[in-house]
Amino acid sequence: MSSETQHFYSFGEFRLDVKEKQLRRNGEILPLTPKAYEVLVLLVENSGHLIPKEVFFEKVWANSFVEENNLADNVSTLRKVLGDDPRKPAFIETIPRRGYRFIGQVNGTREDSVMLVAKENILPARSTKRSVVIASLAILALGLASLFLRGDTAPSAVATPEHAVRSIAVLPFKPLVVNSADDYLEFGLADALITKLGNVKDLSVRPTTAVLQYNDRAVSPREVGHEQRVDAVVAGQFQKFEDQIRLTVQLVRTSDGAVVWAQTFDDHLTNIFAVQDSISTEVARALRVQLSGEERQRIAKRDTASLKAYEHYLKGRYSFSKWTLEGVNQAIDYYQLAIEADPNYAAPVAGLSKCYHVLGTHYLSAQEMFPKAKHFAQKAVEMDRTLAEAWSSLGLAKFNEWDWSGAEKDLKRSVEVNVNYAEGYEIRAHILMLFERMEDAINEMKEAREIDPLSPSIVGGLGNILYTARRYDEAIEQYRTALELYPNRPEVHTGLALAYARRALHAEALAEIEKAVTLSGQKDKPSLDVALIYALTGKSGEARQMIAKIEALTISRTKGASSTHVVAPQSEYFPPLGLARVYAALGNVDKAFQWLEKAYQEHTGSLALIKVSPDYDALRSDPRYSDLLHRMGL
Repeated sequence: MSSETQHFYSFGEFRLDVKEKQLRRNGEILPLTPKAYEVLVLLVENSGHLIPKEVFFEKVWANSFVEENNLADNVSTLRKVLGDDPRKPAFIETIPRRGYRFIGQVNGTREDSVMLVAKENILPARSTKRSVVIASLAILALGLASLFLRGDTAPSAVATPEHAVRSIAVLPFKPLVVNSADDYLEFGLADALITKLGNVKDLSVRPTTAVLQYNDRAVSPREVGHEQRVDAVVAGQFQKFEDQIRLTVQLVRTSDGAVVWAQTFDDHLTNIFAVQDSISTEVARALRVQLSGEERQRIAKRDTASLKAYEHYLKGRYSFSKWTLEGVNQAIDYYQLAIEADPNYAAPVAGLSKCYHVLGTHYLSAQEMFPKAKHFAQKAVEMDRTLAEAWSSLGLAKFNEWDWSGAEKDLKRSVEVNVNYAEGYEIRAHILMLFERMEDAINEMKEAREIDPLSPSIVGGLGNILYTARRYDEAIEQYRTALELYPNRPEVHTGLALAYARRALHAEALAEIEKAVTLSGQKDKPSLDVALIYALTGKSGEARQMIAKIEALTISRTKGASSTHVVAPQSEYFPPLGLARVYAALGNVDKAFQWLEKAYQEHTGSLALIKVSPDYDALRSDPRYSDLLHRMGL
């Protein structure tokens, strides 16, 4: 790999000495493993060019069998040495599911290095499958002129292409006239574009959950592009007059804030679905993405013809995203209204499945909720086999039934039908964790993070997997990263508290769990998480007092579900698995198994965690532990 004619490369304050096989910064030799050094040389010698993962394995690990995480680990090491932020890279850019590219300005690069790599099918940045934004104003005008909706407005391209666009974010649309906000249009137009463009496998599209935060924030498209780590941002405005609507849409390049494409659409509000189709087609065309026949069909696919059903569905999604009992109940109401308006609309059916899964996992009895979750998941898949959320809902339902292989298969299917469905990778990561495939689980979660880098559940979920793998220092680092993004998420503070406790950092653990209960608004109520931290930090007396109160509440709680709607229970539901977890930490093995048996009887899907979580290590030598795993098919 080393050059015989070129002895060093410089970039920024760094100097890569090929002859001495050293990386220096201001004269200081920086520590690098041999493989990390080889990865860096391959990147630098081909600066500006995508290097597929398989080429790294061929060049750096020739004649060796290695897992994909070996490459990711070495890239992570390089980033730490270079001080490179993966969210806003200055040197090493990740191309999701494909490879890496060195984007720093390099001096001293060999003239023949690109040719050397190009012969091995490394595509230059300007000719990848995701391709360049726009060839020229003339070509764009000719290509788009025939695709206007009704008006005679013309598209415009006001910047020349400089970089390929491989990833985009779509902002909620904003009203052109102040004080004329329309939540349905703002959220709905963006959501439609995200859903349609998400079907393009060669384009990474940030999910709706990632851009919801910009609904109430005055942030420029360029700032959003940097925050979301995307090449370009789609921003739009709308203006309504009676039954007419005008939409102005722009594609803004993140690197310099230039508008590389813009177009105005005029139509009737009743024809909003046609407007969405046309915008999606035009954006894809502006990106010059090579669409397959199947991708064209999916972009043109109409999930419903009912505007009212679609509006109810969007309101349901927004309510569900709050992740509260009230929000889930509201989502159920909206989803049912959507189904009443259009009984053939699969998306709200899949949404109902997710609602009942969340209720059965966090709020109410799994025995009551999970059968409903499976019913709606199966129905959604029967209605639309191309809907990723339907497959992930069915995968969750099978997980809850302890059909482990079936769950993994359906979750894999969810990302096959939509490669940009981050939630599918996220959930599958947790199932792989249960199979003790920790590295695969971590890599799957990293795939989810590439699609949605700012998702609190994904960033925090990676911390959960690292915690389960007993990599506590890495888990602490990951939870801290999550808190930098979302300092007010109680579940992240709880995860950090657990990792601190496992490292015997008791004061830090207690401080974090205090923050968690304060943020959750449950400070004056008994908490299983608090009881667990008490048990792990030597405060056994306090833990026993709290778990006794919780046990009494659990035994006397009132069930709160009807056949169609869910109401708040009169007393809070505490899952049996959570009680078993605390008793295990206290060393009360008999009480732990008593509650594990209760969890088994309720068929709690997450009971599988006892196989891998360190929270149940105290139980593993007991014969009842192996018997329970056997009965669960583990």
